[in-house]
Amino acid sequence: RRDRVERAVRAVGVNAAVGVLAGGLFAVAAPWASELLFSGTATIDIRASAVLGVMIAVVATSRAVGGIALAAAGAQLDLLRSAVVGTVVGLPTIGVLTVAFGAEGAFVGVLIAEAAVLTSQLGTVIRYRRRATGAAVRSGRHDADVEETR
Repeated sequence: RRDRVERAVRAVGVNAAVGVLAGGLFAVAAPWASELLFSGTATIDIRASAVLGVMIAVVATSRAVGGIALAAAGAQLDLLRSAVVGTVVGLPTIGVLTVAFGAEGAFVGVLIAEAAVLTSQLGTVIRYRRRATGAAVRSGRHDADVEETR
């Protein structure tokens, strides 16, 4: 069990790091690449590329937390709940921000929805860890055994 948890934690960390790297590269390269590829007719400005870069990092982390950590914990209902949170937050937010600010508003709306999903998932992970630690303490296991449940 401890190996499985350690692998899941490592996999989530790697996914988050790759997401941050990919998002950072996108944020920096998208304005230049869009200018080059579309000859200035359809470009991505630095604000939009920054929002989209952050979105890439959040989505990569969320997919890893949900698909790896929550799935490994058997928390499929909590994974579903996080998707519902994203939908409930995202639909009105994207709609309102798109009307108010156009494409950049839509990008921010999607980012807010994805952040809500990730927040929900991280809340579940924290609850599961607290529950596991509390159960270990109540059962009288030693600190090394408590660490094993994390």
